[in-house]
Amino acid sequence: MITIALTLIAAWIGILFFIAYFKEILLIGTLALIALAICSAARASDMSKVDMKGRPIRRIEALNLKGGRVMVLEKYIDDKKMKNLEKQLQDFGAKPKLPVYLIIDSNGGQVDAGFHFIQKMKGAKRALGLRTICIVNGGAYSMAAIISQYCHETYMTDFSDLLFHDVSYSVEGPHPDIKQEVSYLDRYIEQLETRLAKQMGISYAEYQRLKGRVLQVTAEDAVKYGFADAIVEDLYYEAEAPKEDNVFTIFFESLLHGIPDYIAPKEKK
Repeated sequence: MITIALTLIAAWIGILFFIAYFKEILLIGTLALIALAICSAARASDMSKVDMKGRPIRRIEALNLKGGRVMVLEKYIDDKKMKNLEKQLQDFGAKPKLPVYLIIDSNGGQVDAGFHFIQKMKGAKRALGLRTICIVNGGAYSMAAIISQYCHETYMTDFSDLLFHDVSYSVEGPHPDIKQEVSYLDRYIEQLETRLAKQMGISYAEYQRLKGRVLQVTAEDAVKYGFADAIVEDLYYEAEAPKEDNVFTIFFESLLHGIPDYIAPKEKK
């Protein structure tokens, strides 16, 4: 027991001597380790504030669109609403050098109406050089999220989000007709999602992996993954109400261009 006690005392004296002799080295090493830990933590924190290419997430402190060229897409997307937006886009095309802002807060809606507007927006850019900047102010879900990806720039307000999901549909009829319709819809949906993935800057496989059945991202994640270009911290806008058609405008429009699509009765299949 005395031997063990003496050994422990000797070891303790050796440790004290080592500490006393190398205290400056230990102090410097300890401070270096602390600094390294702090830097690592700061770097990990900063990494959440950059996009996938390592660039800082872009923030716009304030965006004032008072008196600006503003369109608003709210609530459900249908033919009439998108036709009104297309008319506004056409009117703004008279001054194509100035951008148009599309404020989006919509839970989606009719796919055909949404893609028809996308074609108009893309055509205005190609033919006139008219740029459409989308600002998601609330939520852009389903078809509204897809529209946001085809804008020439997409901004998100701080508490907004995007949601992409699988297409839902129903088919009725004789079994051979159902098989044919489902086969067509599978090809159609794959083509749409392939184009959407390309527009988002990712592969179709990566889009499918991210989406699963539902892909919902916050404003910061949308910029991080490249689905949006910037976050707007404070937004103010004033938008003119779309001009409503009346009997006279419909009459003169029908004389010049024929009966508008949204007035003319559709042929029964």
